Amino acid sequence: MLLIIPALSLKAQVRQGDNFLGGSIGLGTKGNSPVLGASFESMITGSQTGSVGIGGLFRYHGYNEVYNNGNSRDYNFSSLGLGKL
Repeated sequence: MLLIIPALSLKAQVRQGDNFLGGSIGLGTKGNSPVLGASFESMITGSQTGSVGIGGLFRYHGYNEVYNNGNSRDYNFSSLGLGKL
């Protein structure tokens, strides 16, 4: 589902010192297990002409796979990212 909301005027509602923390759940491409994540952003400067912030994110995906010979393996993937916006 895609939701589009047109706006006539956009104004940043973030200010210097604001912090944002969020979580996410995604669909894994293998193992039918979800991808779990968290992100954080801290606004360093904010004005009506633009904002600058730094942030990071973490994603985790793990699943178990059973092979035809009866062996099984656990796979765990994680990613960590840092950025400047």
